[in-house]
Amino acid sequence: MPVGRLTAKDKRKLRHEFRRKGYSAVYNEVNGYPPGKRELAHEWLRERERASDRRERWLLAFIFVAVALAAGLVVYLAAVQHGWL
Repeated sequence: MPVGRLTAKDKRKLRHEFRRKGYSAVYNEVNGYPPGKRELAHEWLRERERASDRRERWLLAFIFVAVALAAGLVVYLAAVQHGWL
């Protein structure tokens, strides 16, 4: 059954099932699903991957800012201790 023929309630139930099973279980089982469920599983897996990529980008940006602030603080404290400020 194609994804378009699944009702909203069916999609909601399947998404809940996918969340309960987890990413790796759905990834490993996706090719054994019937056609409608398979397409929805592929869509769900792509959504999880995009969300993971966004989290990774934000984490890297946060780490970069934190390191820059820490370096600035170290330089400031060193300047104060040596009497440069």
